[in-house]
Amino acid sequence: LVYNISLARTKYFFKDCTESDTVYVKVDDDMIWMEDGLIESLVRFTLKNPKYISVFANVVNISGCDHVHQRLGVYEEDDIDLMTWNKAGACSVGWACGRTATAKHLRLFENMKNDNLDQYKFSRWVLNDKIRHGAGFMSWISGSFDVNKIGEDDEDAMVRFAKETGRNTCIFGEKLASHFS
Repeated sequence: LVYNISLARTKYFFKDCTESDTVYVKVDDDMIWMEDGLIESLVRFTLKNPKYISVFANVVNISGCDHVHQRLGVYEEDDIDLMTWNKAGACSVGWACGRTATAKHLRLFENMKNDNLDQYKFSRWVLNDKIRHGAGFMSWISGSFDVNKIGEDDEDAMVRFAKETGRNTCIFGEKLASHFS
């Protein structure tokens, strides 16, 4: 399935994701780079870990991952404004700050040049608190949630359904991608 839809209409992407025994992968059109093998690795991880209602890719310039990268020491304090992350998935500077987004990408380019991407990586980061995470690159197994009950944005697949089912989401951290905006 390929859709070109606005953020406010992501529910239209999900509505056709109903085939049984299928892993779906949603990739926003403003992903500007992904490491070789990311999609295949994400799908394999999702299949091996059906306890997660949805699985997010490890993406530079997406709030939840930026928070993890900051905690892993990828960014120095003078590189970016310190990012705080609340349970709504909102970040004090996040993707809305052009200077911070530029700094994150410049750091990524430097680390790519120096073959130093491992500092961004981890096995998995479980989002226990049912918090919102940027859904620009995510996967799920068909039937994990009722796609017909998705609201105006993808928060339902990340927060509401996780709360209703008691299942967590997680970030798959073994491969990396980058998000433009």
